[in-house]
Amino acid sequence: MVLLRKYLRPEFLNRIDEIIDFHALDREQIRQIVGLQLERVKRMAKGQGLTLEFAESLVDHFAEVGYQPEFGARELRRQIRSQLETKLAGAMLRGDIGEGDTVKFLYDRGEDAVRLEKQAATERAEEERAPPGREREGPRPPAH
Repeated sequence: MVLLRKYLRPEFLNRIDEIIDFHALDREQIRQIVGLQLERVKRMAKGQGLTLEFAESLVDHFAEVGYQPEFGARELRRQIRSQLETKLAGAMLRGDIGEGDTVKFLYDRGEDAVRLEKQAATERAEEERAPPGREREGPRPPAH
């Protein structure tokens, strides 16, 4: 407050209720913010009947490109929108992915690009089936 009195007029200082110190975010906090932002995208996609999964490489990538010390995590939201959400929307509009599909996003360092891998609902169902020779139990009849 002493420093502020040196540069600001008393009339202005009387209008200040409190002073809050902001500290720069560290890498782990940025990773947590990335996780929260990706969960938001996941919920949005679930409303469209899609299941999204995110590789650690993608989280690491967004934590690197989305953080600027002078701006905090503001750039992160823009990066997720431009690199992930736009790619997801394009794939949906082209019909490459649709309801019931599982889509895994990862970051390919070699190509310096976010990639998506689709797993159709029918492929997932085949993987979930019991191993050969062991049939899944069907629904049990109601007890009387």
